[in-house]
Amino acid sequence: MQDLTSRSKKGLSVLKKLSDYTVVDIETTGLCPAANEIVEIGALKIQQGEIIKEYSQLVKPKFEIPEFITQINGISNDMVKNAPPISAVINDFYDFVEEDIIVGFCPSFDINFLYDACLEQGLYLVNDYIDVRKIAKIILPDFKEKTRRRYKLKNLVWYFKFGKQEHRALSDCVYTKMLYDKLNEIADLQNINYEYIPKRREFNVKEIKRQNTDITLFQGEKFVFTGTLKYMTRKEAMQYVVNYGGAIGKSLTKDTDYLVMGTQDYSQITGNKSRKQLQAEKFITQGEDINIITEDVFYDMIKFEPTEEKEDDVGQVYWPAFEMTEEEMKEWSRKETEEYLSKKSLEEAEYLRKQIAEGKLKIY
Repeated sequence: MQDLTSRSKKGLSVLKKLSDYTVVDIETTGLCPAANEIVEIGALKIQQGEIIKEYSQLVKPKFEIPEFITQINGISNDMVKNAPPISAVINDFYDFVEEDIIVGFCPSFDINFLYDACLEQGLYLVNDYIDVRKIAKIILPDFKEKTRRRYKLKNLVWYFKFGKQEHRALSDCVYTKMLYDKLNEIADLQNINYEYIPKRREFNVKEIKRQNTDITLFQGEKFVFTGTLKYMTRKEAMQYVVNYGGAIGKSLTKDTDYLVMGTQDYSQITGNKSRKQLQAEKFITQGEDINIITEDVFYDMIKFEPTEEKEDDVGQVYWPAFEMTEEEMKEWSRKETEEYLSKKSLEEAEYLRKQIAEGKLKIY
């Protein structure tokens, strides 16, 4: 599993009312760019508030789409068997977006996938982006209390009677634009100014002890953690959630918003799945809005990047708790990696070994 990616040139999350922008949505096999793949990209070019161009493309992943994912978005392996790979698609998408600000619903996840795909082709996706979900929380502060539903695209689409979300990239782009327009209309009528352009800020791990904050990033959302985290203790991660307005669940329920899995535990998503994974997937197929994410995705949500000092600390904990020579450590890493690869299919193991040999991937 890849280490936490910095994406140093990734754009800023801004809140602005625009008439010219590009709406973007993707469908993937999960929420972690290091472990999952893009299977569809959709985009709408907007000028003066009107759609002038659209982009829609299925993408063939390197590995088969799990049946569980097909149940969510309806995209099957048969549908993508003749589709081009992401390497053949990403340049067209990059040219389509140009320098526009990207509008999406929780677009940071999408942009992480797209940023990494662009980087593979020597491109940098530096566009700033607008999260319509954040605007909805400002414009409709009592939505969850009134409707007993979460701030999800399908719930907001239902609330405004736009139609029924299909979990396909282009249709989700259309609904996201409709929602953005409607929220801006309400903001104008109620004279609400939600615009905000943040300054770049790097978190220091020492800040996690801070108890008082006005950040409401996770307001009303419930997190459940499982597995061992690499860069902070589970208690420290939970402290972030609580400081940012969220709640911690002891066990997975239908009310859980995020199941955060230690990166190594998440790697089992294609192998032997944990009880919490299986329970989360069951709830999702029943229509519940639970997101299964890795710790790296969680760190990206809170804009946390390990400092050199913290990484050294992690090394002392993450490796076996006894002194090892450099050669012994390399041999231990090799054995653990081979054990992990032995649980994969021959095709996937061969691909992962090539990624490791090229220095693009580190599992242990």
